[in-house]
Amino acid sequence: MASTDVAADVEALKKDLSSLRGDIKSLKSSIAAEIREAAANASDGLTGVARSAASTVAAAGEKSYTVAARQIEANPLTSVLMAAGIGIIIGSMLRR
Repeated sequence: MASTDVAADVEALKKDLSSLRGDIKSLKSSIAAEIREAAANASDGLTGVARSAASTVAAAGEKSYTVAARQIEANPLTSVLMAAGIGIIIGSMLRR
């Protein structure tokens, strides 16, 4: 009678372990899906931030270009002399 109880207990343990394996596989799949979803959401967020930053930089560049163009139109001789001076300085630095 004792051996039947032990055999029944062993069979019950085998069933429990098999069920536990299935639960662990299911949990593993769920966790992997959650991680993939979180990574995709983070990627979408970073893409939005990058686009916003690019837009801000482009707007600042356009503004700087407009300001520079107005300065050149307002003072053409000064602008030409400054460009020539900068060119001479850079040229002399590159020769060394």
